[in-house]
Amino acid sequence: APPDGAFYMLLDIGAYSDDSADFCRRALDEAGVALTTGLDFDARRGRAWVRLAYARPTAEVEDGIARLTRWLKHERLDGGDG
Repeated sequence: APPDGAFYMLLDIGAYSDDSADFCRRALDEAGVALTTGLDFDARRGRAWVRLAYARPTAEVEDGIARLTRWLKHERLDGGDG
């Protein structure tokens, strides 16, 4: 069903980074996907978390997930160097 409102997912990025603010900036710059740093929701543990919002049409969400997946595979292979 198409989204009616906003849905959110918190993602553990600890395997990629311990700096969610930098991770979010790089995801936007390198993959074109906007994420929210976990620090906005948990000042103590938020450095290893990001929030993903599903508030766009299904095709756009699927495209964003595909771009994020490709970027994360590249990050894993490069060891997080971009």
